[in-house]
Amino acid sequence: MFIRLLVTLVKHWRRAVAILAMFCCVFGAMAPPVLVPVVADTSPEKSRIMSAGGAEDSSAHADIKQIEPSNPYRAEASPMLYGSCIFGSDTPNQEYSASPVAVPERVQDHSANEHAKAVGFTATELTQPPPFVERTQPITVSYSLTYTNGSSVKTAPNAVVSVQKSQLVSTIPLLLNKTSGSWIATWASQYSANLTNYSFVLDPSQLNDGYGNTGIGSPLVSSSFSLIPAKITLGIQGLSTLSRRQLETITIPAVYHDGSPLVNATLKATLVDANGTSSPVNMTINGVLATKDIDLPADAHLGLWQFNANFIDNYGNKGEGTLAFEVVRAQIKFSLTLLQPVERTTTINVTTAITYPDGQPLNFGVNGNISIGTMSQSLNLQYVPANQTWNGLYHVSQNATLGAYNLTINAGDSNDNRGRYTTDIAVVPANFAFSVPAQKIQVPPVNLTDIVVSVTYPNGTAMGDNVGTVTATYDSPSGGITTMLLQYNATDTKWHILFYTPDQRFKLYAITLVFAFEAHDIFGNNGSETDALEMTVTTPINLLVLAAIIGVIVPASLLVWAMLTVTKKRRKHKP
Repeated sequence: MFIRLLVTLVKHWRRAVAILAMFCCVFGAMAPPVLVPVVADTSPEKSRIMSAGGAEDSSAHADIKQIEPSNPYRAEASPMLYGSCIFGSDTPNQEYSASPVAVPERVQDHSANEHAKAVGFTATELTQPPPFVERTQPITVSYSLTYTNGSSVKTAPNAVVSVQKSQLVSTIPLLLNKTSGSWIATWASQYSANLTNYSFVLDPSQLNDGYGNTGIGSPLVSSSFSLIPAKITLGIQGLSTLSRRQLETITIPAVYHDGSPLVNATLKATLVDANGTSSPVNMTINGVLATKDIDLPADAHLGLWQFNANFIDNYGNKGEGTLAFEVVRAQIKFSLTLLQPVERTTTINVTTAITYPDGQPLNFGVNGNISIGTMSQSLNLQYVPANQTWNGLYHVSQNATLGAYNLTINAGDSNDNRGRYTTDIAVVPANFAFSVPAQKIQVPPVNLTDIVVSVTYPNGTAMGDNVGTVTATYDSPSGGITTMLLQYNATDTKWHILFYTPDQRFKLYAITLVFAFEAHDIFGNNGSETDALEMTVTTPINLLVLAAIIGVIVPASLLVWAMLTVTKKRRKHKP
């Protein structure tokens, strides 16, 4: 039996070795082997497999590759030919496995399985601070963090850099610049910080990447830098061109280099005109801004001016700045009230406020002009102090030229500050107005009735027969439209016509005539009024009484009218 088993093992020795290796994996009876990476070949990474006794098994190796490209912490070994199935690598931030068992890389050697050991990374200074740094001025230093295999550290939670003089001053975070891959730290001192030498210190031994790998090496101390008082360039803000009598606000950001507000600072400012004359300007700081309203006089020198400002605080920090601007003549402004179109016989009524750019009124040096075609006439403008406006009237005659009239107003003072306003005004024909004594009248039939109408221009003057005509029209009871020409009476300045009312003597109903008027003059002015007069022609009283006696139905309105008329006649002839 033993001899037969031995012959079988010799014949199938390769299978026997594989079965033996599987038993080792399952029961872990032997000491776990150690995997030693082969540095020479890194893609795929090969590792040497050590036997349980520590001797290298030169016939066994594993090719290392990532299982999940998107996950830098997993990889696999393939194929596993001989030796132990558990191994590790010192490649940081990756977890490897050899089928059929996968284990983490950086777990402490406290388990039954063999795990990869944590690796270190080093820090290197990339930049140094300048030799002199002003208070509150941000400065930056940068470092590289590199694993022992040369790859860059991408995570370092809670990493800090300390700023020191003879002792610790402060700690500042160390942050990754994802673009460059470097680690940076930025620091700005307080406005009152001690004026001495400082340096940055990075201690790699205090760093870790969050996965168990830690920094190694001695602290990195930067070159020292001297802290000096801040010297701020004040960014004075204002217009580059400023006119006389224009209100302008000058603004100065009252902050240190880091944007914090000035503390215990005194700000002074001066205004230098184009002739070099300097005048002090009072300014106060409100929060992070200092402002000043300036309004140059109407006779301010033209040319280049300067606004200079400087400050000093109680800690020796200083700042200064200059704003240059050009001073030009004031442009006079107009705010006009003007109604249009304007009818003939009315007036062009001009009311305007004329001011400097700052809103102050100009109360002298104003004149106006009205023109159309070759006609030009001055417009007399008067200043009204109560309203601070200039008022002027231009009368448009009944035969004035129709069209667009140009209105021009010029204003200027003794310092050559000027302004000009121009616009067009439409002049249109006059539209006549009509007026009658009563809009509704009742008259008997076959009677001469005086129809009276007043025709006036928009300015209220009457239109006479020397320049115009007036007609009246109504719908005739017999059909068609009847037109009548009215006559002008110079005594009462009204237009009249004696109208012979229709014959309603043998009719038991009244009729109503509605009159419309129309007027024209020789200058093209015109007007009309529809439904201007309602005339009711009634039936004779005796006919209505007779009709009532014999039983003919008579409209109630006519009976009422007849009764009222008879009553009035009886009262009139009562002895």
